[in-house]
Order: sequence, then C-alpha cells, then structure tokens
Amino acid sequence: MINPLRQLPVWALVALGAAGCSQTPTEQSELATRTEEAPSPGPAKVRLPEELLSNGRVAVAPLQRGPVPRTVTVSGWVKVTPDGVAVLSASSDARVATIAVRPGQVVAKGDLLMRLDAPAVAVARADLQRSRAMKERAQLLVEQEQRLRELRATNTRDSSLAHQELALANAQQVAAEGSLRAWGASGGGGASVTLVAPVSGIVSQLPVERGSTVTTGTQLIRLMQPDALSVTANVPQAVARFIALARAHIAFLGAGNEPCPARVLGHLHRVDGPLGTVPFQLLPERECAASLFEGATVEVEMPLMARPSDEQLVHVAASAITRLDGDSLVFVQAGPDTFEPQRVTDVEVWGDQAYFRWTGPSDAQLATTGAVLLKGELTRGELE
Repeated sequence: MINPLRQLPVWALVALGAAGCSQTPTEQSELATRTEEAPSPGPAKVRLPEELLSNGRVAVAPLQRGPVPRTVTVSGWVKVTPDGVAVLSASSDARVATIAVRPGQVVAKGDLLMRLDAPAVAVARADLQRSRAMKERAQLLVEQEQRLRELRATNTRDSSLAHQELALANAQQVAAEGSLRAWGASGGGGASVTLVAPVSGIVSQLPVERGSTVTTGTQLIRLMQPDALSVTANVPQAVARFIALARAHIAFLGAGNEPCPARVLGHLHRVDGPLGTVPFQLLPERECAASLFEGATVEVEMPLMARPSDEQLVHVAASAITRLDGDSLVFVQAGPDTFEPQRVTDVEVWGDQAYFRWTGPSDAQLATTGAVLLKGELTRGELE
C-alpha cells in the first residue's frame, strides 16, 4: 500500500506541522485542565418505583452503634456419664411405705432413702430361718453318723441321707440370703425393707410415691454423682469460634430458678449437620449441680471473646446484608426513592442483628427490608 503522505509535496508537510503547533501555551494548558476536571462516573444508584416503597416491600432503619454481644444464649441438655449413676429397682412386688428424700436432694452413702413392704422379703426371711434350723439339725445328724461309723454301728445309706439333708439345708439358706441381698435386706422378721444410698450423690429421679405398688424391675430411685454431671450446649457454627473458655450460666427453660454457674470445657470437634451447631461441654459447679436434672433441657448463656474493634462497629437488622461478588453489601437511602450500594467489612451476625465496620455518615438509613430486591435491580441495571 502507498502511504498518502509520501505523495504530498514537502511544503504541504511543513504546513501540516505548523497547523498542529498553532495553539498557544495558554490554550494548551486550558485544554489539559478541562480534561483532568472531566467528571468521573459516580457510584451506582438504584431507583425504585414509588409503589414498592409505599407497600412496604422496601423499608429502611437507622444504624446503631455498639459492640457485639459479650454473651450468646443457646439451648442445651443435661447428661450424666454411665458410671456416675446408681439406680435402685424393685426386686419383687412391693408397696412403698415411706420416702425419706426428694428430687434434687444431696445424700451421703448409707443415708435412708425409703422403706418398702415386700411380701417376698417376708417369705425369704421365713425361708432363711427354716433353712438355718434344718442346717443345724442336718449337721448334728452328720456328726452322729460319723461317730456311729467309727463304732461300725450304722450303714452307708443312713450316712448318705444325713449328708443330703445338710446339702439341701445349705442350698435353701443360700437362696434365702440371695433374695434378701437383692433387696439389700438382712435377716429378721416381717416384710419391711430399708433402702439406703449405695453411694453419695444427688437424687435425680424419684418416680414412685408413698403408698404406691411397684412390680419387679420398677425403678424406685436414681442417684447421680455431681462430678459425673455435665451440660452439652448447642452453639451455632458461625459463633463457635468466638466462645471463650470461661464461666457460663445454666438455667432451666422457662424456670425462675437462679442460674447455675458452670465452666466451659471446650467443644467436641464436630458439627451437627442438621442443626448446624457445634456441641460444647460445660461442667456445673458442685454447689448448684443438684438443681439440674439428667435429661433436662436448659438455657445456657455462653461467654464470648472480646475484640479490640468492638467499639468501632455498628449494627442493623441482619436482613440488610446481601452478598455480591464475594463482598458484603448494604443499600443506603440516598433519596426518597433512590438507594446507593456500599460494601462493608468485618461483618458478624448475632441473632437477628448484623455488626460491621462503617465509614459512612452516622445518620445513614439502610434498607432492612427489600435488600435482595435492590441487589436484583442493581445487577439488572449493570447488565443493561
């Protein structure tokens, strides 16, 4: 291809160069200034139809300044390790004569728990007395047969019968003593049985009443040792990393009792998938462990770690936060029907509130209802 400039005369090229340099220095400076001062595109804004604002689909609320909470309240449940529980059950049919304890009471080993009237105990005691008498008589017969054998005045049959009677008496005595041992009863007479605490602990369950009739295998009382009692608290996964290993407080749901102090031991290194929670273990103080019952649902106030930036954060309803391109976004009201998106950092959600760092005006109004709608309008406008 032929360059058209090559075909121009020399004087024409000189004229073109002079024309390009004909502007004065002042004119060139003014042109540069106008170029530098050209307005840059402002931040994106979303304008909504008035009916969306009037019908409540978009609502705003002011920012509030303050630190994130120092505690978080979660649900939990009381449990006891298997080796820390003692259960007393009925060994046969009986009637509850007296009850000496109540649920939550602390007892020492050997303390009286209750008395029962058990016909089987009366029978076992009678059998024991009868077997002891038979044993004494059989023992005398065996000794007599031994002396007669030395004198060659007896026969093998009589000696064998004496030994059989002694063996039978021994067996009946062992059976009677076993029946009484199952009840924790001793010899004597009558059907009364005294139950005492086999270990020191807390009466966690007392499912029977005075005068009630119980059958074989019925649970009479359940004791738990305070050191074997713990509480599992279900902490939301997003909050778990902020839990402090410090003192917590446990209270029954809906109860007016004083909260029970407890120490946070740590978490179980797993996440409950369906609930999205991390289980934490707490150890209640021994003095108030008696107020907790095995299997009870409780409310736990968990301590949170303090952060230096807490005082610099603001909070608003969590519904004001949306996500766009990996960033957290809020919409600030810039006019009656106009909203301006603004990215925020250090976002933490606690319950229904979102806490974040804010560098904008302190009197800003943020869209707390309809933030997702505004994000949709924003992305649609960018596509257009």
